[in-house]
Amino acid sequence: MSMSSSKTYENLHFSVDLVQGLNKQRLDDRYCDITLIVADNKFPAHRSVLSASSEYFDTMFSSKMKEQFAKVVSIKEITALAMTKVLTFVYTGSVTLTKKNVNEILQAASLMRIEALLGIAVKFLLEDLKPTNCLYYRNLGQLYSLEALVEQAVACMIQNFEEVSQNEDFCHLEISELESLVSSNDIKVDYEYTIFEAIVKWVKHDEENHKKYFLKLFKHVRMQHISTGYLSYKLRKEAMVRTSLECRDLVEDALLYHVNPARYQPQPHRKEDYLKTNTILCFNEENSSIDFYDIQTESIVNEAISEDLYPLTGCAVGSNGEKAVFCGGELIGQASNKVVFFDGNIFQTLPPMNKFRTSPAVVYAGDLLLVMGGETNCIQRNYRGRNIPDIRDQNVLQNDLELYNFQNKRWIVDARLKTPRCCASAVFLQDEVYLLGGRSSGQNQRVYNLVEIYNTNTKQWTARQSMNEARKSFGSAFINDKILAIGGFDERERPLNSSEFLDIATDVWTSLPPPFPWFDSILTCFVGNKIYAAIKNSKGIYKASAFSNEWVEVYSNPSNVCNMVAVCRK
Repeated sequence: MSMSSSKTYENLHFSVDLVQGLNKQRLDDRYCDITLIVADNKFPAHRSVLSASSEYFDTMFSSKMKEQFAKVVSIKEITALAMTKVLTFVYTGSVTLTKKNVNEILQAASLMRIEALLGIAVKFLLEDLKPTNCLYYRNLGQLYSLEALVEQAVACMIQNFEEVSQNEDFCHLEISELESLVSSNDIKVDYEYTIFEAIVKWVKHDEENHKKYFLKLFKHVRMQHISTGYLSYKLRKEAMVRTSLECRDLVEDALLYHVNPARYQPQPHRKEDYLKTNTILCFNEENSSIDFYDIQTESIVNEAISEDLYPLTGCAVGSNGEKAVFCGGELIGQASNKVVFFDGNIFQTLPPMNKFRTSPAVVYAGDLLLVMGGETNCIQRNYRGRNIPDIRDQNVLQNDLELYNFQNKRWIVDARLKTPRCCASAVFLQDEVYLLGGRSSGQNQRVYNLVEIYNTNTKQWTARQSMNEARKSFGSAFINDKILAIGGFDERERPLNSSEFLDIATDVWTSLPPPFPWFDSILTCFVGNKIYAAIKNSKGIYKASAFSNEWVEVYSNPSNVCNMVAVCRK
């Protein structure tokens, strides 16, 4: 006797087709048993669909409220646009979000308690979260009780405090919120004085109501980690500090701590160590003078004449934030292979390069120093073990790169360049060196927008997406997973007032609006999330956040700077 068996079959498309049919009925106003009125707009719908998707409507239609049997229901708390988007999502599971409509949709989804739509809106906001909007998104999260959004927005605020403090919304923080931030060990700042400046900004925005909190907030500034120069010449001169005996005492204690640290209980560091870099070294090639610009006090702390660099012009400089190396250039009209090293305290010469180079690209790569390309106004002739310039040949591009190993103190000539050039810029990222732009040699010089990568492990060159503009003699750096190129000159020797950045993940260059009219040579270096630019003819130093256009002159430089690099001075 055989036993009967049963099988269950499933049509995966049936439920989708059913919802699509219901949505067509809604759009055609067929079999709809409720009409929603929003801002004089009518929205026909089905009670069953609304109740199944929204706790708000389920409660409305199942309770003894007057709407239980009403044919028409008015909803006043949302916009017609939001209602359209909500109904589209309820009937199709799809919604198109933009920065312009997300707030309205968030409000409607929160009111109607449509959790699936709330989750999508939160995902959209989290993907768009950045320092410029995290305060606003945090407020949205608090308003609609979105814990994940609030948590991530606060984390963004802590991680990017300096940039966040520049936003207008920062000045509207409650005292409890600001105190929680400035007292946190987790907050990340490049320099501790950033905390002080943010407090002053917040207080002065509404001084009548905020001044009473200044001392309370000021006590959270860890002044032991602020330089004596900034304490003496900037912080102590703030009016709110001068007029408070308790504030003045705190400053004096900090100054005494720098004199004799053993006498004081050390203040803890923030979670992230402060930047070691504290100085921008500005080299004036015209007279081989060095200006040391102090980042904290925003002033030139002292000037010097480097005999090792005299009378070197057209050299390239590289830095790893702690030390700097000047390579090549011209010496009395001839290309040079001279190398000068600065350890943060003194200058000294290193073994000379194998090749004579002017205007090469220089970059630190771990324990190695790479010097690429450049131009020479002569060919080297080897005579009894010495490289002797032959002045019969002029303006020859060097088509290779050299590596200097700081451990064995030796130079070796490595791989040839894919495209020989001078006046290029270089950036090191992990095991790869990005060689950007530059120019050819000869009478018909060509300026490049080329980007080529040298892998320090494989010793091979590969091409990368070219820049939007051809540039030579420009500034560049790697920051926040992006490579920024700024200023420089085009093929007609015209200064470029533009900048652009390469997103490493997408391999796409994006142009930035002109920050301000540049003049002559553009020399840049990065400290934290700040870019510093020296404008040769304006004799000034400017700074801005890495990807903003809000440039501020921080120093009127008395000399025509030809090279600048950020270093830590001992």
